[in-house]
Amino acid sequence: MSTKGVEPAGLKRWRLAHKKGGSKKRGKSMRKKASRRRNGIKLPVAVILGFMPLVAKATNDVQTGGFQGLRNTVSALVPYDVNTRRVTFEYLHMGLWPIVAGFLVHKIVGGYFGLNRALGNMGLPWVRI
Repeated sequence: MSTKGVEPAGLKRWRLAHKKGGSKKRGKSMRKKASRRRNGIKLPVAVILGFMPLVAKATNDVQTGGFQGLRNTVSALVPYDVNTRRVTFEYLHMGLWPIVAGFLVHKIVGGYFGLNRALGNMGLPWVRI
């Protein structure tokens, strides 16, 4: 008995699945994976905490100087001082840097380390890192 020209069943299935145009029929081992995305709003805690110094500075500036004091809050987000009309990095630690740090913590700790997925599997509905 000669086995020349006879392919094993697994090899034939692999060739059908990987031919140009793909296979029309999926076997049990080639099924699509279920999606993990769920509907609903999620509040990233790290990002919200990153906005807290900016909100504190804005409320303090409004209470002390009104609208002119609120102009100083812009220099916490953008490295430009409105009053002196110069580029300065003096107030960025109260606005931009905490927000960037919050996004990085949300992305690295929550995403790469899988903490957000673990919180979702625990059943916490709105909270994410």
